[in-house]
Amino acid sequence: MNGVNLQVVKNAKKRIDKFVRNTPFIYSPFFSRLCEVKIYIKLENLQTTNSFKVRGAYNRIFQLTVEERSRGIITASSGNHAQGVALATSQLGISVKIVVPANISNIKLKKIKQYNATIIQGGKFEVIESRVKEISIQEGLIYISPYNDMEIIAGQGTIGLEVYQELSHIHSIIVPIGGGGLISGISLVAKSIDPKVKIIGIQTEGASTMYQS
Repeated sequence: MNGVNLQVVKNAKKRIDKFVRNTPFIYSPFFSRLCEVKIYIKLENLQTTNSFKVRGAYNRIFQLTVEERSRGIITASSGNHAQGVALATSQLGISVKIVVPANISNIKLKKIKQYNATIIQGGKFEVIESRVKEISIQEGLIYISPYNDMEIIAGQGTIGLEVYQELSHIHSIIVPIGGGGLISGISLVAKSIDPKVKIIGIQTEGASTMYQS
């Protein structure tokens, strides 16, 4: 992957370590019995914003120049990336506009609002993502993609580093896929450490874009 390698992810880990949790990595007796193999689960639901997305958000935003920070940030998100960006910008004193889909859950919307982000509600995610890019050009804002950004990917890849710190011999890693940032980062780390490890991406039937492609 051009622009991202194992060292870049290690640098990201050092950069964000004080701001994100090294979440529990636990053995699951239930799934181990069900699958007849040892299964471990990385509990990113216990992350600072209850999602891994905050890792990439911190890593990307921490690397903005003074001039870029003064311009402000804009992003599009269905909720989790928005919370990560809103948290990071609130701590650094950076203004941020977040465009969210019209059907965003009230719980996620409430969490984003607590960080004083400017929120714009739009239509479907595919539509608002294009709209955000247009606004960023018109207003001179820094656009931060939820997944299509090397520093976002490096931030998400820090999960892989934490997994290998806990368990050195891994046969397969199962990773959920949305936009692809998480599996890209974890795959990069895992394959750099052990080229033979198997990476399996999963999607729900209702959002199986990667599977269908």
